Amino acid sequence: MKKILLIGASSDIATSLVNENEFEFINLSSQTSNFSVLDKSTFPQLNSIDGLVYFPGTINLKPFSSLKQKDFQEDYQINVLGLINSLQFYQNAFNLNASIVTISSIAASFGMPFHTSISMCKSSVEALTKSLAAEWAPKIRLNWIAPSLISTKLSE
Repeated sequence: MKKILLIGASSDIATSLVNENEFEFINLSSQTSNFSVLDKSTFPQLNSIDGLVYFPGTINLKPFSSLKQKDFQEDYQINVLGLINSLQFYQNAFNLNASIVTISSIAASFGMPFHTSISMCKSSVEALTKSLAAEWAPKIRLNWIAPSLISTKLSE
């Protein structure tokens, strides 16, 4: 049975994925433990990981003129630096042919009003994913998905 690490697995999207029975899921979420993507000391040691899905994200929909530097920093920390922490921490635990999926947003590719901060962050996620896909191939596959707005608690 393949071992899949779900980071930020308290989201509605992640919760629906856990119902799959083909995999052993390891859920890491700040809502269920003291885990924080910004603090590697809270990451559990794992080995033999076949996959990772990085779910943490933010929706900070404000006009550009209303965004403060703090807003950009907080979005970047969760969306990008948390992903970097996760990938660096678990890099040596990935099995041959492991698969990593990151979550972007359609806002990274299309100009959308009030999406300045999130589009910047999700564009960074896409760039990181592309670069690591080239660097870690053929041992590890990396892909991102970029959904449009999905009806979840976060998007309410």
